[in-house]
Amino acid sequence: VLSDAGHRLRLGKQTSQRCGASASAGEANFSAMRGIGFGFGFGGIFLSWGIMKFIENKIEVLIFGSRWLLAPLYLGIILGIMMIGVKFFQEMIHYVPLVVTLETPILTNVVLELVDLILTANLLLIFLFSGYENFISKIGTAESHEDRPSWMGNVDYGGLKLKVIGSIIAITSIQLLKAFVNIKAYSREELIWLVALHFTFLASGLAFSLMEKMAHHPKKT
Repeated sequence: VLSDAGHRLRLGKQTSQRCGASASAGEANFSAMRGIGFGFGFGGIFLSWGIMKFIENKIEVLIFGSRWLLAPLYLGIILGIMMIGVKFFQEMIHYVPLVVTLETPILTNVVLELVDLILTANLLLIFLFSGYENFISKIGTAESHEDRPSWMGNVDYGGLKLKVIGSIIAITSIQLLKAFVNIKAYSREELIWLVALHFTFLASGLAFSLMEKMAHHPKKT
């Protein structure tokens, strides 16, 4: 009887040891599987983050490169300046042979017309240089050039607006002066419209200048 009891006791201990070993192996396997699951989870997160950064980088490159779509438009401004030059010399060729016979008011009108064309060409050139450097790229070939204009590279978008409106005011001033030199050729209503247009641009220029001054010199609190 004692022998049977001892034998059973040994069998029970062995069974308990085997059960404990199986439980430990199960816990180890569960921990390993849980670690693998966490690894796949974090790996998926990092992979998704990497894909999103790749897509974001490509979108930003595309957006930044889209500024070159404006380049053909600025080339069109060069064509506009050339057209003004053709018109300028056409007027010169037409009126130079007649300079001796031209009356003073007509000659003054012709000269003012030529000045008007030059101011318009200057306006286009300012817009070309400043717009290209502000919105597309720096003009590297002019960095060390001795003929580089002093204002080139120093005109931001606000300064560009002021230069454009200043050129427009100068052009309307020439148009108004032409009208008063040859005042008999204009009706009272036309003169009123010319004056109103000139003062409208003048008020716009003052408003732009005031806004730029307020933007660059905010009130101290």
